[in-house]
Amino acid sequence: MQGESLGAIELINKIPTLDNPEGQFDEVDGQLLGILAASATLAIRNAKMARELVVTETLQQELNLARSLQESFLPKFAEHHPILGLNIAARNMPLPACRLASCRSNSLAR
Repeated sequence: MQGESLGAIELINKIPTLDNPEGQFDEVDGQLLGILAASATLAIRNAKMARELVVTETLQQELNLARSLQESFLPKFAEHHPILGLNIAARNMPLPACRLASCRSNSLAR
């Protein structure tokens, strides 16, 4: 993202030359540093996105496995069966669950 800091690059002591006896960094050095920083930024972002993709795919595989396990407990669908869902009577709700649902046990027994 624009303006987000991903890291830092530190430049220390440029080697003095005959043209630059004090070893000062110049405009060309700044441009090279900008190119290096942009390349490093792309590499870091690509690595983060790859890691997020692996996590997302792993989670999706686990969800698919959980779904198939849960569906294996459901009765098999038959074309001649008129009911497409399961009807569970409320009176089969355990009493502690009824208390959690803020209901009275005698209202469910009807």
